[in-house]
Amino acid sequence: MVESFIDDFTKVSLEENESEGWSRVCSRKMRRKCKNVRPIRHSVVHRQNGYSLHDNISNLMEDDNLETLMQRFVGMRSNFLLSKSNKSFFDCLLHSINQAFSIISDEQIEPGMVDVLCLGLGSPAADRASLHQLVVLDLLLQFDSRLDRSRTYLYDPVFNSIVRELIQKLGMNIIPVNKQGCYKLSPDRFHFIILPHCAPSLLNNLLCTNWSPSILSRLVLFSNGWREIRQELIASGETNSQIADKLAYITALETVVVQLPNKQYSSLGFLNNKLKEYKNFECMRVQCFPLNAINCLPKTIWNIPPYAEDKQINVPCSTSLVHDDRFSLDLISSDIIPNFIDTLDKNDNTNQKNVCK
Repeated sequence: MVESFIDDFTKVSLEENESEGWSRVCSRKMRRKCKNVRPIRHSVVHRQNGYSLHDNISNLMEDDNLETLMQRFVGMRSNFLLSKSNKSFFDCLLHSINQAFSIISDEQIEPGMVDVLCLGLGSPAADRASLHQLVVLDLLLQFDSRLDRSRTYLYDPVFNSIVRELIQKLGMNIIPVNKQGCYKLSPDRFHFIILPHCAPSLLNNLLCTNWSPSILSRLVLFSNGWREIRQELIASGETNSQIADKLAYITALETVVVQLPNKQYSSLGFLNNKLKEYKNFECMRVQCFPLNAINCLPKTIWNIPPYAEDKQINVPCSTSLVHDDRFSLDLISSDIIPNFIDTLDKNDNTNQKNVCK
């Protein structure tokens, strides 16, 4: 059904402007307005000159209709598959994911046994980088049979109704509640977690909520490299002790994380100044935690959270987790947006499935 829906738009020709990003079908007045409004991307990596969420939250661009957004998606997807350099990047990404799953599982993982969680994507309707990342996610679901499209869950508070509808048309699910990364994962499944340039506190919160060797050893991450995160925070003035305090769960696993590939994607020769899309994955790595390495950690490490592995306690996001602006730049708290920026209403058909079930 997903493929047939996409096929309806394959004949659409999209013109893209490298300098301005989108070609919009609209009046001259609206075109001038859109040109003067700089799209805002939320939930991205810690940036030295990042926007202040509270001051700019009203600057999000107006909704497009689903047909226009689907045309953009299909056009970008088609162009991606036709590009040799894109294919090289994608093959490398698939290879790294294969390596990671081979590291965490001695047995071959059967098709459909991997749940996918994507947090902090941003708005594909307002940001070209977010749309490009959604295209890559869609292609991963197509070419890696272990990843279950029907058990793929996405959340970002800036998803508007059009974006949510697009994601559902692609066969994926929308998480309805902003838990700032505190989503409990099933211990009986494998998990592929995508955090595209997200604030490190989001990953820290996710680790805290799933602080168990049996769950962590079944995770494969595609996120900012941990060593790069530390270097960036230190460069911005944070001390090692501050990082260890604010990002306790990331720090605790820093010695056992395996990063793939050995070089950043940005240094593999695929990045080109003329191909800005590649920068959408700059400094991102595929990462995992081998169980044999986890078992060598001091037992006291598992006493960090307020619960033990053998207790069935669902730990919500609390004040003990990271909310500090220095480590959570662009992370939209549930106090600001509990659901979505345009607010869910009773008529919204958003899929209400629990990511943990």
